[in-house]
Amino acid sequence: MAGVLKWLAIIVGAVVALVVVLVVGLLLLVDPNDYRDEIAQVVEAQTGREFTIEGDIELTFFPRIGLAVGGVALGDDPAFSDGAFLRADGLNLAVEVMPLLSGTLQLDTITLRRPQVTLIRDEQGRGNWESLAPPAAAAASEPARNAGLVAVSSHEPAGTAHAGGMLADARLAGLRIEQARLVYEDRGAGTSATLDPVNLALNDVQLGAPVAIEGDWQGDVAGTRLDGTLTGSATVSPDFARASAEGLTLAVTAAGDAVPAGEQTATLSTDIEADLQAAVYRLSGLRLEAATAVLEGGVEANAAGSSPVVTGQLTLAETDPQGVFEALDMAPPETRDGNVLQSLSAELALRFAQGVLRVDPIRAKLDDSNLTGWAEVRDFAGPDAAFDLQLDGINVDSYLPPPEEGEAEPAATPGGAAAAGAELIPVEVLRPLVLDGEIRIGEITASGARLSALTASITAADGRLRVHPLTATLYGGSYQGDLRIDATGEPAVVQVNERLSGVQAAPLLSDLAGFDRLLGQGDFSLQATTRAGSVEQLLETLNGEATFRFADGAIRGINIARTLRTAMAQVQGQDTPAATEETPSTDFTQLNGSMRIEGGVVRSDDLALDSPLLRVRGSGSANLVRQEVDYRLTVNVVGSLEGQGGASLEQLRGVPIPLRISGPLTAPEVGVDIAGALRNAQEQRLREETEEGREELEQRLEEESGEIQERLRGLFNR
Repeated sequence: MAGVLKWLAIIVGAVVALVVVLVVGLLLLVDPNDYRDEIAQVVEAQTGREFTIEGDIELTFFPRIGLAVGGVALGDDPAFSDGAFLRADGLNLAVEVMPLLSGTLQLDTITLRRPQVTLIRDEQGRGNWESLAPPAAAAASEPARNAGLVAVSSHEPAGTAHAGGMLADARLAGLRIEQARLVYEDRGAGTSATLDPVNLALNDVQLGAPVAIEGDWQGDVAGTRLDGTLTGSATVSPDFARASAEGLTLAVTAAGDAVPAGEQTATLSTDIEADLQAAVYRLSGLRLEAATAVLEGGVEANAAGSSPVVTGQLTLAETDPQGVFEALDMAPPETRDGNVLQSLSAELALRFAQGVLRVDPIRAKLDDSNLTGWAEVRDFAGPDAAFDLQLDGINVDSYLPPPEEGEAEPAATPGGAAAAGAELIPVEVLRPLVLDGEIRIGEITASGARLSALTASITAADGRLRVHPLTATLYGGSYQGDLRIDATGEPAVVQVNERLSGVQAAPLLSDLAGFDRLLGQGDFSLQATTRAGSVEQLLETLNGEATFRFADGAIRGINIARTLRTAMAQVQGQDTPAATEETPSTDFTQLNGSMRIEGGVVRSDDLALDSPLLRVRGSGSANLVRQEVDYRLTVNVVGSLEGQGGASLEQLRGVPIPLRISGPLTAPEVGVDIAGALRNAQEQRLREETEEGREELEQRLEEESGEIQERLRGLFNR
């Protein structure tokens, strides 16, 4: 046995000596720099770019067979620049000699020093990396022309199995990319980004075993500094059929004036599994942490078919939006209700296939409001989207900013908004939009109005958007609406067709406009069009018609009967009667009328208010742009006024009394001319009395004249 080992040792020694002699002879007799041009031609043939070896090529021997290249440069596409697409200061590669003699490939650390890559996208969206592949004819001819340097075959060559086994057992001490520089320039957007330096290290690389990964970089993107790290491990199976990454953690810190609080850090961690043969990739244990918010979930992608399929589940853990703002060193938005924006959470399941992204189901919660349903995006360019969403309830007003000091709600007056001239409907957004969706809300408060069982169907295409049917129940009645927006022109044209039926006017107007002067059950309809460039333009171009009818109600704030008594007392020089009611009002059995709207001016000429005591008719207008009203009423007393808090004013029965309402819409003045009404009535009575007296005198004269003639005939006939 000892003899056998001795002879084996002699044989191995002889082989090693022979290899040493051959390698030494190679180093002494062959200069690798003599092949610089041939090497450059091969690279140029494979890339279609000019390739230059700027430094020397050096070979080393024991204990490693090594290759060191000084500097290389791969040219850019001439359509983009005359510089280099890729440049590196040097490359070092070495193979351990002794393991190689035993059939094991053991590489030393491969080091790529100071590589620099410049990526450019032009104004047409083309990238300078897209032309790296050579023309087909050149690609076909290059292998044959360089047969002495590159062997190409469509068949598995002899010894492949052995080579595969050697590769399966191969080990790489490490791969290091040192001080890399990456530059990205988007000429169309006028933006650029630079990562410098970028360092990457892979340690103890071997198929089938975990490989430690360490990386870090610094960069600048639009004036924002980025610092990042990457850690974890990766494994590739010996047959290259599977790959995985465990504990992969990416941390990025951004700093700069554009970054909230001057600096923010986000961390992404996940495990990755890839079935390379089936083209199935999974991200599990996905966790993104940023600004106190945590997003968790998993994603799977199947790229085996002609179109990839991606599915996933994402969960936003319950978070405090106020805490997020605090972490971002941002003041949280001021709200009318200080108890909102306290809690936010969400759960989503997504699927992307055939170019369609569907999120189903959607479960989200903001404070006490719960949103469920589904949504899908069929085309991101428009976008083209569909949805079906249900919200149990929300108070929109609670999330609005509070009115400024001394400012009444709502916060913006028409005049102020008109001065701002803000575009209400962005036509450029609506024109490509395609929508088909349903929204249902159990309870909603908006602009003070409280609605329930709200349903809305929303469709949009070819620059036209429609919300119809739009229904809700409110204040004991119902609402039906049809809203259309035509954005094919500029500004957009808005059409509304709305109807309220059986609503209680007092709580509706009080909640909606802070107006509590009208009581009663009513119906209201409105058909109108306008152009929505700004609030001012919306009002100035408002045209349409409306009708209203209220029954068994009252008008608060004015007691027409007491107003008449007060005016009558002043005319007669008597004491003004004291008010006997805390809130003056005028009762009615019916109040109805119609309105015409032209250029933001509302005119009504057929207002009619009837009660057992009064008949009121009116006509006039209200200017919505200037917020002014000028309306004239005619009041006729048809019954006793004692029920209205005072003695009867029989003198006014049958006397038309003019009232004028004028001034600001929010605080109009009411004027009444009792003296004029009485004077007109007296003049009318005098005219009537004079006419009656004249007719009576003429009749008496005619009768007396007849008697005289009769007597005269008798006298002359004697």
